[in-house]
Amino acid sequence: MAKRRKRVPPKTIFIACEGKNTEPIYFERIKEQIEDENIFALTIYPDRENGEHKSDPIGLINEALDKINEFDEVWVVYDKDGYTKHKEALGLAQTEINGKKVNIAFSSISFEHWVLLHFEKNAIVYNKSKDIIEQKFLSNENYFPDYSKRGDVDIYPVIKGLTDNAIENSAWLRYMQKSDIASKDVYDVNPFTDVDVLIKKLLRIDEEITFYSIGELLLFNNLSVMVTVDSGELYFEIINSSANSIVLNQVAFSVVKNDGELKQLGFNNQVLLPNTEYQVQSKEVDCSNIIVRYGTQKGVVVIG
Repeated sequence: MAKRRKRVPPKTIFIACEGKNTEPIYFERIKEQIEDENIFALTIYPDRENGEHKSDPIGLINEALDKINEFDEVWVVYDKDGYTKHKEALGLAQTEINGKKVNIAFSSISFEHWVLLHFEKNAIVYNKSKDIIEQKFLSNENYFPDYSKRGDVDIYPVIKGLTDNAIENSAWLRYMQKSDIASKDVYDVNPFTDVDVLIKKLLRIDEEITFYSIGELLLFNNLSVMVTVDSGELYFEIINSSANSIVLNQVAFSVVKNDGELKQLGFNNQVLLPNTEYQVQSKEVDCSNIIVRYGTQKGVVVIG
């Protein structure tokens, strides 16, 4: 008789949301999408059928702490919009119970900036969620003219197909804000979001996207690449830092042309020996971005 494979129980995740409409409905839709995979078992708070729930970040974090032993992971999704006790809230989230802490998916100034990134790269400072709604959603029929913070507005069907855009644009936004992120508390950075970290986990998206400036070292697993421009040519300096050889065609190079076209760069294949530097070059400099992919990692070099 064939040996029966042991069933692996799904990973249990508790997600507490600050809002009582937009965010819980959004995560409920994701829960419906992934539940048949039996990888994650999600519990979304608040239960919209129960009118009593905590809504401020400290209350939500305390709720997550109360549940921390019942779940494999606990998360709180909240934003800065109109709230002041961020230092206290984030400090409370660092409370460790049986080796676990509360994970935070934070947006500044509002969850709506995460929604906006589905449609465009945007690093504009907004002071309230209503500013994004009025200036970007309601006024643009190609975005979200029916968006509302009130009622049972179901945003996920509208933005589901644009999730990859939002994940990449979130990485771009953190690149644009990297000096502020390095020098300020996260709640003093505007705009900012890392909701994509939670979404990638739930949707099991493995690709890691990082944006770089020209001349900055791209760090991959066992590989580093530096892209420079000189005399009308692109230069790629590549170092294999692993103990094994790597074949160059394992690394994919492409450029985003100024007209938006994606063009692959082809180089003669060669073996990259360990701890050895190599250089390849291309005359394809009429571009806005350079993309280097290695395994599940994607580096985007911004020109200019």
